[in-house]
Amino acid sequence: MMTANQLYKSSGSQLDFKEWLKREQLKGNLKVGEKKEFLNADGDSTATDTNGDIIATMPTKEAKRNRNVAFVIGLALGFGIKYYMDKRK
Repeated sequence: MMTANQLYKSSGSQLDFKEWLKREQLKGNLKVGEKKEFLNADGDSTATDTNGDIIATMPTKEAKRNRNVAFVIGLALGFGIKYYMDKRK
């Protein structure tokens, strides 16, 4: 199935895309796509991608480990900077 943009380019119309799109939808030549669901900020497990496939939102073991390592490094760096700043006084 061709996208509306591809159909517009192949039509060779002199109208602006927006005007052409409205005209074609009124004629019934183009389907108005249904609204797709996307991953929410809270990590909703029922989120889907643009193809309608469910997106896995559970973090993998590797992702959890990477997050924990980054947290420990950040914590150590923060304490190191505070220690350095306290010694400079």
